[in-house]
Amino acid sequence: MNLKDFLYIRRVLEEYMRYLHNPDHYPDIEAIQNFLGDASSGGGFECLSTAIYNKVYKVDLPAKIEKMIDDGLFEHPLYPSYYKKNG
Repeated sequence: MNLKDFLYIRRVLEEYMRYLHNPDHYPDIEAIQNFLGDASSGGGFECLSTAIYNKVYKVDLPAKIEKMIDDGLFEHPLYPSYYKKNG
């Protein structure tokens, strides 16, 4: 990963932390929707999507690590409270 991509990802994570650390930043669902925007708004969702799909997923990892990821080895054993497992 080049330094520019790393710094982009770091900045995206810092911005999410800056927004989410204070509940006053999101008093209602409209505030959250405004922060996130959509895939082409330049908001939080577009920035996070770019960080993941255009930066992180383009990093070539060793096959062993990719298999560990595919096998869910790094996943938390409990689903988040908002996640509904199919089945």
